[in-house]
Amino acid sequence: MCPYYKNKQVFDEFNEIIEAFGGKPMTEDEFKSRDLRNQRSGQDLVAMEVAYTLWDKNNGYALDKTPEGKDSKLFEDLLEIAGDRKSAMILKSNVYSNNFINWFGDWIEDRKNSSKVVDNNGEPLIVRHYTNNENLEEFSTEFDNYFSQTGGTKNAIFFTLDNVIPGSEDNFLTSRKSKLSCYLNIRELDSHNGTKEDLHKAGTSYREVVNKSAERNSKTGGIVFTGFDDNKKENQTIFVIHDAN
Repeated sequence: MCPYYKNKQVFDEFNEIIEAFGGKPMTEDEFKSRDLRNQRSGQDLVAMEVAYTLWDKNNGYALDKTPEGKDSKLFEDLLEIAGDRKSAMILKSNVYSNNFINWFGDWIEDRKNSSKVVDNNGEPLIVRHYTNNENLEEFSTEFDNYFSQTGGTKNAIFFTLDNVIPGSEDNFLTSRKSKLSCYLNIRELDSHNGTKEDLHKAGTSYREVVNKSAERNSKTGGIVFTGFDDNKKENQTIFVIHDAN
């Protein structure tokens, strides 16, 4: 999909992507002439090709939009993480890559069979994992954690939508020293809404729900608790995966 270069906003947005990837902005003559575009070389050529690919995959919209043209919450979250637009564009480009789509599923063309951990726009949702291991590079279910030490399964890794300063809250999820921003590949998502007391009234518990889910779910199964409380913080959204996929 080619950008309509006569529209100045489109012209500027497309060149912003090129510049984010280290290339020189295209001139209007380059937009009009394949021969001139083919004269590009080095990083200028690479950045232009990346921009065309991303523009096409995002259905002709800039990266601060969704493939449907809505304002992208994902881009806003990445902008907060990265601190500037160019870095946020580079981060967002990852969700269009073949490696990401092979792992997460095709969230653009085949949402039914991709991960269910997406935002209201259908884009991959950023969640947070808090840890005392400031050098954590990969997740594992091979060791005991707080949950397994109190009767829970080891096959449970916890994430939250809460984006706070690590250690600023007395909460079993966010009281740790460090924070990681992540995407989750959960194809079979069990949803539970309500507080701990609501679970007890239904004849179960938070720990029992997690344990049973770990027993029956595949590597791409998981849980989301919404409207949850832990006696210290109300209205939490918590995701649980059972495999470090």
